[in-house]
Amino acid sequence: MRKQIGLLVFGMMMCVACLAFGQMPDTTHGALDPRLVQADKLYTERGDLTKVKFAIGLASDVIKSDPQSFEAASRLAEYYYFLGKRSPQSQQLDLFQRGIDFAKKTVELKPNDAAGFFWLATNQGMYGETKGLFSSMGMRKEIRANFEKAAQLDGTYYGGGPWRGLGRWDYRVPGLMGGDKKRSVEELEKALKIAPGNSLTKLYLAETYLDTGRKDDAKAQLNEILTMQPDPRWDVEHKENIQEAKKLLDKNFKK
Repeated sequence: MRKQIGLLVFGMMMCVACLAFGQMPDTTHGALDPRLVQADKLYTERGDLTKVKFAIGLASDVIKSDPQSFEAASRLAEYYYFLGKRSPQSQQLDLFQRGIDFAKKTVELKPNDAAGFFWLATNQGMYGETKGLFSSMGMRKEIRANFEKAAQLDGTYYGGGPWRGLGRWDYRVPGLMGGDKKRSVEELEKALKIAPGNSLTKLYLAETYLDTGRKDDAKAQLNEILTMQPDPRWDVEHKENIQEAKKLLDKNFKK
């Protein structure tokens, strides 16, 4: 029984860690350091991981010269998350730990901003999944608490990211350990109202609908992913979501 619950939590961690898909950083830079302006431009081309590494280098230069730079710290938390997910497994723990460290720095610099708590939860999820089962189980409550704090501060952050994170957490965690699929639907629907064009929210909501017997609603969400016109800034993530939507459609609706 313990092994079965552990495997379920492990699966939860794998998916909770895939939440960073929403809206790009504000491009109305104002007095933003020119190196971060350039980093943002590079990150829009993040399908090429070399560009992400260059963006990390620029943001790292900023935080070395200005350790109090919230803008640099929050970007580094995001950049390391993205790079870690797409790097060889042997490099992932280090990259996600760096994401965790910069997310904590972000929280320290602006404890009333959702960014730090959101990126802390997402990096913790990937770190726990990469390190192994027991680490993931130990981080379960902390991850939810960080998503809850982010939602409390600004539930609209990153395309409804905090609510998407909570919804996915409730979907993957067994009921005996605090999960709640009915609550998952409510949280994901809330995220979708915030960002109706977010295909990752649609994908997660479709899975929850399937598990709660709402097959028609699930099919509608999956088909919308295939036909919607995504924001070009999210081409990398959207292509991944299309492939996952096709798999779910083939598995659950193909005759």
